Amino acid sequence: MALLACSLALVAGCGGSGSSSKKDTSTAQAAQAAVPMASDDLQSDYQKVIREVLPSVVQIQASSDLGSGVVYDGQGHIVTNAHVVGNEKTFKVTTANSEDVLTAKLVY
Repeated sequence: MALLACSLALVAGCGGSGSSSKKDTSTAQAAQAAVPMASDDLQSDYQKVIREVLPSVVQIQASSDLGSGVVYDGQGHIVTNAHVVGNEKTFKVTTANSEDVLTAKLVY
């Protein structure tokens, strides 16, 4: 539920042409009605999501390239995009909660 609330807040703040037509005003009012007015609750939910997700985020260094990935499971498998690893077979990985550099190898 916290993630949904954050998504709605982000979507509500995006889009539109900047015009002040009645359609834009009614759309903005509908978006505000969908998001609770208690911004402290929304901020708290957002911070909770970040605290829960952040430990799974990693920085991946392959030769001179730098990218990111996400720890996928309890065995330490990491998922990232192919362009991050390129043709490399080994990498240096740093988690968001540590400065320790770990060595990783390409599995698949």
